Amino acid sequence: MRRVLAIVLALWQPLAFASIAGPSWSSLGFRGALAALELLVAACVAALSMAAAWALWTDAPAAVPLARAALLSGVARSVHALHWSRLPSDVPPGSAPVYAAIIVGHAAFWLWYLSRTVAEGDGARPAVPGEERGSAATEPRERSAPAKRRARERVGGAGGVKPPG
Repeated sequence: MRRVLAIVLALWQPLAFASIAGPSWSSLGFRGALAALELLVAACVAALSMAAAWALWTDAPAAVPLARAALLSGVARSVHALHWSRLPSDVPPGSAPVYAAIIVGHAAFWLWYLSRTVAEGDGARPAVPGEERGSAATEPRERSAPAKRRARERVGGAGGVKPPG
């Protein structure tokens, strides 16, 4: 399910940005500084969405907070674009509230899913019933060979650099 969210995040805001950047780029000078700022914010939201998608796809530790931020900023940008945009829009009259409700409901579902994921597991994946997972408190992390060597050198242990004197 995390991969599905990663795909949604990788497509939703970047495609929305592409759909407004193309038609508005040539007339950006006529639309003013607020339109340029809105286009810049849309680009930042699309970049955040791509970062969250990549983090979810690779099971990065910061994936869930990034995904939450991407979902919330995507909803804010999308609802803003429906009602108060200075950029071109092709929303039929009277349908903006319906689209806004769908967008908010979609994001609410994914936020619920992310909260359930964190509550049940370690934040990387939903907990699987019957599967035991260790934590940093119960299972010490195994150090790599270079990390072990650096630790010995700091304390002057066997094989390490001896302290002066």
